[in-house]
Amino acid sequence: MSTSPIQRHHAVPASHRGVVLAVWAVATLAVAVLGWLVLALSERGGDRLAGGLLLLAAAVAAVATVAQARAAGPAWVPAVASAGLVLDGLFAGAVMLSAENVFASDVLLAGGVPVLAGVVTAGLVLRSRRA
Repeated sequence: MSTSPIQRHHAVPASHRGVVLAVWAVATLAVAVLGWLVLALSERGGDRLAGGLLLLAAAVAAVATVAQARAAGPAWVPAVASAGLVLDGLFAGAVMLSAENVFASDVLLAGGVPVLAGVVTAGLVLRSRRA
């Protein structure tokens, strides 16, 4: 099966594919579990919104994980998913900050996990494009 020059340029090398898939899977799972916990254990409306946003980000990351696993789809899908994770983490943290009596640890966890996942996956996307 032949690929176009653009697909070959943006494809993840076979030696790195397992690492990339593992990182995407862990990032997706971490954000999904965090979103579910925030949504399930929330007592305020803002927390439920933040949990829903985290679950939405996990769904987008799952699409990027499947795209990476199949080596299908445009090369920009993982980059957009990484940026979406970062933006979602910032927005979820801001939503939680808007509530009264919020713990700093809650905001750092709800905002920090997706931001960290997005930064790490974006680094992998950029590294795979250079390879």
